[in-house]
Amino acid sequence: MATDKESIREFPPISARINDDSTGVLITGTNEQLVLGESTNDVRRELIGMVQKEAELAGQTLRVTTSDGEGIEVLLVHPDGTLRLDDKRPADPVETLEPEAPAERTTAVQQAPAISVAVKEQAPAVTRERAIRPAPVIVQEPFSVEADGTVESPAAASTRWTPEVVNASAVMPVAEREKDDSLFYVLGHGYDLDNFVHDGPAEQGFNGWLNKLTGRSSKLAPGVSETAARREQAELLCCERIIRQATWQRGSVAFTVANKKGNSAKTPATVSVSGILASIRGGSVAMMEVSDDPGQLAGRSEGEQRSGIGELVLNAANVTTKAQLEGYAIPQTSFAHTFGSSPIRRAPLDRESIETVSALIDQFYTIRAMDSGNVYTSSAFASALATSDALLVPMMNASDSMGEAVELFHFLESHDDPHFRELANRAIVVRVSDGRPEYKVERLVKDFMHQTGVAEDRMFTVPYDAHLAERGAITLEKLAPATRAAFVRIAAALVVQLQDAVANPTPQLTSGRCGHTTQAH
Repeated sequence: MATDKESIREFPPISARINDDSTGVLITGTNEQLVLGESTNDVRRELIGMVQKEAELAGQTLRVTTSDGEGIEVLLVHPDGTLRLDDKRPADPVETLEPEAPAERTTAVQQAPAISVAVKEQAPAVTRERAIRPAPVIVQEPFSVEADGTVESPAAASTRWTPEVVNASAVMPVAEREKDDSLFYVLGHGYDLDNFVHDGPAEQGFNGWLNKLTGRSSKLAPGVSETAARREQAELLCCERIIRQATWQRGSVAFTVANKKGNSAKTPATVSVSGILASIRGGSVAMMEVSDDPGQLAGRSEGEQRSGIGELVLNAANVTTKAQLEGYAIPQTSFAHTFGSSPIRRAPLDRESIETVSALIDQFYTIRAMDSGNVYTSSAFASALATSDALLVPMMNASDSMGEAVELFHFLESHDDPHFRELANRAIVVRVSDGRPEYKVERLVKDFMHQTGVAEDRMFTVPYDAHLAERGAITLEKLAPATRAAFVRIAAALVVQLQDAVANPTPQLTSGRCGHTTQAH
């Protein structure tokens, strides 16, 4: 529908502001009308209805500037109630002010304060290429409406993203060249999100509401927050595919979770990461306690550990089937199995017991996760690292926890065994918030990175989670969505690390999986 400029009523200016608390304001000149609703969509519907009624009574097309958390849009409301985007006027009113005319500039500021405020939060609709960078505040360009109803700016049409064809299941190592901003990177490997990103019209915010209001005839692009949410979801789907499709021709892989400082989230990290791996892969993940004395692995797992690793060490010679081995485990709802300590006091674990149980578990499980103790010089800890392909180092955002993590890195980096040194070089670090006060975290993290050399892409954060803070049995389904998403990313990075370690083994001086000096698997 073409609209002649002379048929559009310019004054008094009309603007509609939708707030996140399900309230809105219709501003006509200096007159303000407050609108309340049960949802933001109710508020939008009421505000647009008020403008439609005004256009019908006036018999003129009205221009209305709408603003919400997604940004601003300029609409034309016709007397017959139809709506369309204004394709001739930019949404940013600040650029239309004439600096040479002080009187007019003052009038514009007084008449449309809501518009000026909205512009401060305005960000252009972004593509997947822009979603990973902060959206700059720029003047919105005029929109053009294509024959199929798609709304697109000329600049967006000229720079439409054309991704490089890369399968998500095939990694692309990044060496010295620059990273491609269109890809999602996990420990230096690039993955194309093209098969995971939802590219449809907006479904949320004002643009999504308008798309629904017009019966999907308008196809406005998603706003900044919706685009970012779609990117986030695509990355998580890609991480799940990385986890699900990983294979190792050797048959089994293992990782150790370590930090000498107690209460550094070693056990919660072991249970949560193992649970994510098992739930996505459908099982075949075993959690194994490798601390000298009984630890908390059984206590943070679901169910009761009637027979555990202590009994398994004594009866290992009689275990020949997976069914027999599972008799010493606690099955979790995530499909992972826990080999912790039973209530019966067991003897301290040593190198021989760790190697025996590890070899037995590796016959029947694909991934072995080891929850370590607090003594780096013990033979049990040394044996766990000797049979590991990757290292996960959790720590709290506190100086004591990070300090002990630094000590672990220094211990491994100065070790005679090159396998231990390589574990430190490839280690994945997880920062966990448990709800306690945190002081100068940014400074602590910078100091930690400086002392250990850990790159930023190997550091992950886990937000505070009420379920983890209960310090009881951990159930994967009870984790908050943000916590689960964080552990999915960590698990994907760990899988990539395990694949790299198996593909590029390092020489090993200590006893390995088979109990004799050999190349690291």
